[in-house]
Amino acid sequence: MQLQDVLYGVAITNLVGSTNREISTLTFDSRVVQQDAVFFAVKGTLSDGHSYISQTIADGATVIICEDLPEQREVTVTYIEVDDSSVALGIMVILLLN
Repeated sequence: MQLQDVLYGVAITNLVGSTNREISTLTFDSRVVQQDAVFFAVKGTLSDGHSYISQTIADGATVIICEDLPEQREVTVTYIEVDDSSVALGIMVILLLN
């Protein structure tokens, strides 16, 4: 599936990279990231997904949805900054399922 096809309705604050790319899956769990995955860095009560961005890229994530853009960025990765990563995840899952 194409990233741009599941972004409709997501309020993007900042975009670094291209939305014209193939993606394999959506996940907020850094332990299950696979090649070409979209990783959602969600701020939780016990853990902050932003802490796992580098690891998910090493594991194959090519798109990062986050509330705070990382200081160091990979040129091969698309970074999408949003106000709320959880809301973006919900919108994109609904679009994926339709």
